[in-house]
Amino acid sequence: AALGTLDAARGGAARFTLYEVSSAARLLGAPRLDLLAATNHATALRFDGGTDLAGAVDALEAAARALEDVTCIILFSDGSDSFSRVPALFAREPLVRAPVVCAAAPGAGDAGVDRAFLEGLARATGGAVVDGGDD
Repeated sequence: AALGTLDAARGGAARFTLYEVSSAARLLGAPRLDLLAATNHATALRFDGGTDLAGAVDALEAAARALEDVTCIILFSDGSDSFSRVPALFAREPLVRAPVVCAAAPGAGDAGVDRAFLEGLARATGGAVVDGGDD
């Protein structure tokens, strides 16, 4: 739903660059995908449990700096960091001037969603937390 909402807000002309992150950022497909291609890549992702979320956010921030005209970053996550660390951008100004919208998605474990982590990330970038994560 999050991708479709963004696409509709841009009159069906939104372009998406997707990264899968663990402790590094890996580009999915090509940069600037249309809605159908982005949705296909997003729905093919599998959540596998433990995550170095702080490292992933730092890697994603570095990858996004290389892109021009980034208007929004969407992070589908349960907000759980297996190492109990926080991203570097919690302690400094974000390197990317784009809000991070956190789509709170329950993870593979029983821990649920760490909304405090996601809200901190959203607040640090001018973003928001929304329920979801189903696309």
